[in-house]
Amino acid sequence: MGSDNQRLMFSLKVFMIGLVLMIVLGSIVVYSLDIVHWNIGNRGNVRCIGVSVWEDPDRTAPLTFIDWGVLEPGQSKNKTAWIENNGTASLTLTLTTDSWTPQASTQYIGLSWDYNNQTVLKDQMIMVNLVLSVSPEISGIETFDFNIVISGNPL
Repeated sequence: MGSDNQRLMFSLKVFMIGLVLMIVLGSIVVYSLDIVHWNIGNRGNVRCIGVSVWEDPDRTAPLTFIDWGVLEPGQSKNKTAWIENNGTASLTLTLTTDSWTPQASTQYIGLSWDYNNQTVLKDQMIMVNLVLSVSPEISGIETFDFNIVISGNPL
């Protein structure tokens, strides 16, 4: 009689372990099927050369950091910036990026702006829109960061 109870208890334990494993594995399959988008954490620093970049036209806060928030594949986000020529001569502007982490981010993420190469006079301020775009084909990148470099080029 004791061995029948032991066999029953052993069978019950095996059944319970199997049930728990089925629930866990089923949850993993359901979770993996539930992924329909990819969140991308992001951040960026702004470095200025020959110009000042501001968050607003009243110059209340220098723009030194942009938190783009979470972006999805194929999505773009805009950030308005106010660029001031604080040098002694008229200039044009250039926009570059550097220090991408991970480096592979540059294949899928791009930064552009609506500046059209106009001359920026001494003490003049212009508004530009920075646009961060994420390729719909991005994969394997969850977070990244980089520097935005805005340079003033004397004429």
